[in-house]
Amino acid sequence: MKPLEQEIWIDAPRDDVFDYFTDSKKLVRWMGDNAQLDPVKGGQYLVTFKEGWVSRGQFVEVIRPKRIVYTVGWEGNEEFPPGSTRVEITLFSELGGTRLLLRHYGPPSDGLERKGWGQYLERLVAAATHGRMPRDPFDALVDETERR
Repeated sequence: MKPLEQEIWIDAPRDDVFDYFTDSKKLVRWMGDNAQLDPVKGGQYLVTFKEGWVSRGQFVEVIRPKRIVYTVGWEGNEEFPPGSTRVEITLFSELGGTRLLLRHYGPPSDGLERKGWGQYLERLVAAATHGRMPRDPFDALVDETERR
């Protein structure tokens, strides 16, 4: 299956962007309500969203400041249970900022997951650049999932 891919440029140093995926306090600035992260190989990846949705997996690879790989899935979801998909984040220093390449293996490369990542990456850009934070898309994503 082809991975879901998204690429963005962020006007922030690569080390800073890296921290938004490995530091619990920074991650919840742009995604989730609570996070427990242990960013070492085999370490826990746990993010709780609104309404009790829980995303869980583990870190597979952490190479500061250029690459993060972790498994992830949703508690209580038969199609994508915890650890059933893999997210690869690669960071490149570019034009005084950071180019981020995201590949998510497992979910469909189009549809709800693509839309969700796109919206959350917009929030990441805002968090990393101290810009105006877009509305959290989780409410709309939950509504759309429940309609499926």
